[in-house]
Amino acid sequence: MEKSGLLHLPTEVLVAIIQILDLRDTIALSQICRGLNSIIRDTLALQYKIELESSDIADDQRSRLPIVRRLELLRRQNRVWHEWMPSTDFKQSNARLPTYDFQKGILAIGKSKDNSSTTGAIEFHRLRSSALDSPHTVWSCDDLEVNVKDFTTDPDQDLTVLLESPVPLSEALGIEPAGRGIYKVHFRTMSVTAGVLLPHPRAAMSVLSVEVGLEDGFIMDPMLNNVNLYLRGNLFALVHTARKQHSGTGKTEVRIWDWPAGRLIHEYASKEEAAFTFLDDFSYLLVGHVNTRWRTTSWHAEVHTSDGLATPVQRFDKVVALALPNLAAQCEIFGMSARSDPNDSDIAITGLSNPRPLSNRLPFRPSNNRLVVLTFSATRGGLFNANSIRFTVFMLTSQLLELAAEHLQAKRPTPIPWDEWGPKYTRWAHGLFPNAVVCNMHGLRYLTVANTHLSRLSIMDFNIYSIRRDSSSPKASPHDAWGDGMPRVATRLVTEPTYTAVAHIFPEPFLSCLPYREITIPSLTVERNSGLMMDDQRIVVFDVSD
Repeated sequence: MEKSGLLHLPTEVLVAIIQILDLRDTIALSQICRGLNSIIRDTLALQYKIELESSDIADDQRSRLPIVRRLELLRRQNRVWHEWMPSTDFKQSNARLPTYDFQKGILAIGKSKDNSSTTGAIEFHRLRSSALDSPHTVWSCDDLEVNVKDFTTDPDQDLTVLLESPVPLSEALGIEPAGRGIYKVHFRTMSVTAGVLLPHPRAAMSVLSVEVGLEDGFIMDPMLNNVNLYLRGNLFALVHTARKQHSGTGKTEVRIWDWPAGRLIHEYASKEEAAFTFLDDFSYLLVGHVNTRWRTTSWHAEVHTSDGLATPVQRFDKVVALALPNLAAQCEIFGMSARSDPNDSDIAITGLSNPRPLSNRLPFRPSNNRLVVLTFSATRGGLFNANSIRFTVFMLTSQLLELAAEHLQAKRPTPIPWDEWGPKYTRWAHGLFPNAVVCNMHGLRYLTVANTHLSRLSIMDFNIYSIRRDSSSPKASPHDAWGDGMPRVATRLVTEPTYTAVAHIFPEPFLSCLPYREITIPSLTVERNSGLMMDDQRIVVFDVSD
């Protein structure tokens, strides 16, 4: 019988067509007939494409490995993740100094000198990779030459960014604008040469001096004075948030540099406290709230994006506002933070012959669709009131960026109403694991350990392809790593809406429907003073107790 339709085409042409289909269409095509199913099943490139998209992972075109090896490593990584093997515990030398960073398989642990409250040294651990059969290796810098308040790293660029402990502006300049100070940011390597971290060879300015703080002589409340560092390829952001002492009002300053060029490309200041995170190479999210006398008078989310997709980014000059649920009178929001795992930048150019000099990386990377987690506390009747409630809001970067693009194309001057985006594109939880010890996130997974009578590790997986294709529990590891002999994993799909009804915070209840898969691992022993981190290959428990 003569072939007809798609099967009449040469196999190489048919494979090229299937390559451009998304996962849903590829799977649907494989179910049409045995011939198409056989082609999809027996073609390595198509199997690799299906494995990538169902895991929400992107191919790394910098890798020179053949497809057969990439597919083998991807399947091995997925098996490693589903075996739920915990990594070795790591010990922090000073519980008052919880400075550590975990990026792309490398754990950097800050070490204090003379039991001080600042970091004077860093110990680097390249963790063992079961997928790559690579060993655990350690190196360290015993003298950073400056007192470090915080740091962040990017192993793919051999980059360590150090935030030096601040100097009061009155001391630096001999004047008295109380509440302002100067931070110095150092761009160093991660690799150690002659016992030190050298100035990074790509940084046009190895040290940046940044003046931050409140004007008009106000003194910052030390409990609500935060500086956070963010890296995204060639972009570096320093975000400072402060609240006036004995007042409910505050301020947020955002500065973004093209760090290899040493050029400040964006500066934004608002008379509100705000949470910041990068969404991709061209956009960031800012969620802010205005407080007046211990009362939140307004709050909103904003997507700031650059004009076009040209690189390097020149400025972030487009803003799309997204409305949030109405707040009750006399309600106050505080302690807000936003986080999205900083995956590989598509435009970062390392300038090195080896684009991955330090990290044990597999030949693929997280996709640009990542989870955004917003957390905040809300109360009625004053800061730290006993009636305060902790909220966690989950969103996806791809959906936020699509909303922003559609809004800009329509040239709508007003914010996107909450009812048009919030119920569909968010998932809310309040009092999420109220006895939680620690939480962390990576890619599309959110990880929490609850300290109940039996410690429980819970993972919320927002990979929609994983939800659609796999409703079964992951396989338990053949090794009893916890030594308890108990069942390892329970899984459930959550597609029904969450009903948020907290009358003294939100006068009108609302729904949120973003689907996820919850994976629960019982009987995991984690101390209260612990850190918890994860990536595509491992979960790391980090002990910061004395």
